[in-house]
Amino acid sequence: ARPWEDYPGHPWRMRDHTSLLAWQVSMDLSVEVYKVSVARWRPAAKAAFDQLGRASLSVPLNISEGYTWRPGKRWLFHLRVALGSAVETTDVLRFLGVVAVLSESELGPLERESRRAQALVLALLRREGGGYQTVSPLTSHGFPP
Repeated sequence: ARPWEDYPGHPWRMRDHTSLLAWQVSMDLSVEVYKVSVARWRPAAKAAFDQLGRASLSVPLNISEGYTWRPGKRWLFHLRVALGSAVETTDVLRFLGVVAVLSESELGPLERESRRAQALVLALLRREGGGYQTVSPLTSHGFPP
């Protein structure tokens, strides 16, 4: 079990940032990124794995920090940073697939969860009034135009 799920029905449990699905998915993704980084690390990919670890962990950590400032502009700022880090995580994963450091079987589930984290942070940002009413479509190769 994940530590943040301990005692979910206990009467003194407060609703906090760990109750947000965006935080839960991004934290789970960070754990999986850590595991694959340990298993597949190699010197030539050091910078990419370092950046992947920072970007993936930045998502739940910015949600955590921002949650302490809600409601308000600082909360929205941290959600925007979390969204940027979620997008960056997907891009670094994609890079590691292109350079064949990660296999398709490793990359597929991580990339899907990374995109799910992006969607959840974006939905949270929209719900909290942070804008992002429209999202520009991706090109056929998957990168922004």
